[in-house]
Amino acid sequence: ISDWKNDLIEPDKAMETLDDPEDMIFATLYALYERNLRAYNAVDFDDLIVLPTKILRENRELRDKWQNRIRYLLVDEYQDTNTAQYEMIKYLVGPQGRFTVVGDDDQSIYAWRGAKPENMGLLKEDFPKLKIVMLEQNYRSTTRILTSANAVITNNEHLFEKKLWSDKGQGEKIRIINCRNDDDESERVAKEIVTHKLRFGNEWEQYAVLYRSNFQARMLEAQLRQLQVPYKLSGGQSFFARSEIKDVMSYLRLILNPEDDSAFLRVINTPKRGMGPATLEKLGLFSQEHSISLLASCTHAGLA
Repeated sequence: ISDWKNDLIEPDKAMETLDDPEDMIFATLYALYERNLRAYNAVDFDDLIVLPTKILRENRELRDKWQNRIRYLLVDEYQDTNTAQYEMIKYLVGPQGRFTVVGDDDQSIYAWRGAKPENMGLLKEDFPKLKIVMLEQNYRSTTRILTSANAVITNNEHLFEKKLWSDKGQGEKIRIINCRNDDDESERVAKEIVTHKLRFGNEWEQYAVLYRSNFQARMLEAQLRQLQVPYKLSGGQSFFARSEIKDVMSYLRLILNPEDDSAFLRVINTPKRGMGPATLEKLGLFSQEHSISLLASCTHAGLA
């Protein structure tokens, strides 16, 4: 259904796109799905692009208004646009074509959700006066990295031929490490850091770990903590700093050590139990007078 929407195919036209009779049920479900959305006066994520595109296509007055309002349009990551997004861009810029897009057909990774890197090629057809500027110099990586990258994409079907280059020198050799799973990968990374530090006597602040997705941070943090490696998470919140994780850890600490008053204070009202400041103050006094933990004080005070 999402693919049909991204291609601006209406439910009544969806049947025509199917070759297998067994798939016809999806077109039927598409129609029912749209009917239910309208019944609830709702839209889905795809509609946020599809519906404005349809309005611009069908309403000349509104289309002219927006074309006159937008003096110049900038579009980034253009290789990841779908049909609906491309049509919207065309309706917004109009025949004058005052826009700039930035994209790399070899970096398209969202075909699974409707992205069409060939949209970059369509630009040359729809806007014949389009000027193409090739940005081939890489300011971040060394020559060895770019040579490897060029080798990886050499068999791609290129819309635009390019050859990446750098003036940062050859660079260090690339090392590829095969790991069994995510945990093994995180363990290898953490141990590599510890081994390198012991060997060369570097400071911890001289090491950095780059990861692509936030979910990878949790496993890395766990391994670094296990090896007692100090670290600082940049650009995000540590997994172990989240309030819900602190709550769970406090419960576990209290189970292992009922004398842990700091853990008790954190979880006593998580979830809410109606233990107000006055009650906690009385518990604290009782605990001090009898030299017992706060948890034990609850039992003696009849609160457990």
